[in-house]
Amino acid sequence: MEQPLSPSDVRAQVVATSAVVFLVMLGVGIVAPILPLYARTFAESYTLAGFVISAFGLARLLFDVPSGFLSDKLGRRPTIITGILVFSLGGLLSGLAGDFYTLLGARFLQGIGASIYTTSALAYVADIAPASSRGRYLAYYQGSFSLGVAVGPALGGFLVRPELGGLRGPFFVLSGIALAGAIYAYFSLRPGSKRREPIAGRAGPSSLSSIALRMVGSRDALVINLGAIVVFISTSGIRGTAIPFFGIEHLALNEAQVGIVLGVAAMMNFLFMGRAGSLVDRLGGKRTITYGFLSTGITLILFAYTWSFESIVLVAALFGLATSIAMSSVAVSAVEVSDPQRRGFSLGIYRLFNDIGIISGPIISGLLLEGYGFTSPFIGVALLSLMVSILAATAMSKQQTPTLEAAPE
Repeated sequence: MEQPLSPSDVRAQVVATSAVVFLVMLGVGIVAPILPLYARTFAESYTLAGFVISAFGLARLLFDVPSGFLSDKLGRRPTIITGILVFSLGGLLSGLAGDFYTLLGARFLQGIGASIYTTSALAYVADIAPASSRGRYLAYYQGSFSLGVAVGPALGGFLVRPELGGLRGPFFVLSGIALAGAIYAYFSLRPGSKRREPIAGRAGPSSLSSIALRMVGSRDALVINLGAIVVFISTSGIRGTAIPFFGIEHLALNEAQVGIVLGVAAMMNFLFMGRAGSLVDRLGGKRTITYGFLSTGITLILFAYTWSFESIVLVAALFGLATSIAMSSVAVSAVEVSDPQRRGFSLGIYRLFNDIGIISGPIISGLLLEGYGFTSPFIGVALLSLMVSILAATAMSKQQTPTLEAAPE
């Protein structure tokens, strides 16, 4: 049996996991700006090109729960490394693709690898972090995730050069970065390490059906999962879709100014993630979900009333701060209601709702933009955020530290 990690070991392992997730998500960000153009070189229509873009998210959605189950069975470290290698292979095949269907399959394979890796890595950090500071450690992990996605697009645009392979070049860079991440994970992550959690009346692991019911059927879980959907609608639908259209077509900003707005939101989200996690540790999930989604809703409303580059940059900074609290609060709360003995499976279910938000966000924002104008996505998602805040304040119980013992891997 592995000895529990010391506080210094926990910090070192969280730093290692965060470094790996930064590398992998940097690769995701690198291909983001060129993927539509690259897909269009193989597809006869914009709709088919859209399938290439959606294949990655669809694969994640389908494999979140199986990935969590796999990490419980095989252990976190092997599945983290396997997921990164699958992701790297998908990137390589994307760059080498000679036809539409090869590219479609390669992107789907990438999504499978991303699902295996991210679910296992989240469970790994949750396993080793002490309950008293779990929010802070999970926030470091999530912050590295967000930073990689934010930094990647700028690098991806720079890499599109004929001497680097043109539109194929970023995929080869993605594959190489991910491979480096897998090697780093192999040498830096410790196998089989878990914190011991106090036992309360049950000797064996819960059935998968009872865990699934806990993760979707309780009042707390319903608020947490709805919060996960809404906060990722805010990042993908607002930051990724509504702000660029609003900035360019409504405020008459140029592309560079919009990039600054998006960069400020992402950087503030990253910089305050650690403090947001510490806030969750002190106040608990119920109160921080309430405050996080209330502040997110308010900042979204403020977006609709910005009138200049300076004003939207200021609101973007507040939005990054607010979403850091919302993200941390739902992630820590999901860990608190999960079963420590089947944490991978439990968090795979939670991540399913993350990906629902990521996939649906651009669609929701697009429909609102077309039907009701430039300010409507901000108002619509603000109302969703305020609804989560009210539900958290009125329907959630005060969460307690889990009372099951985690079996060693």
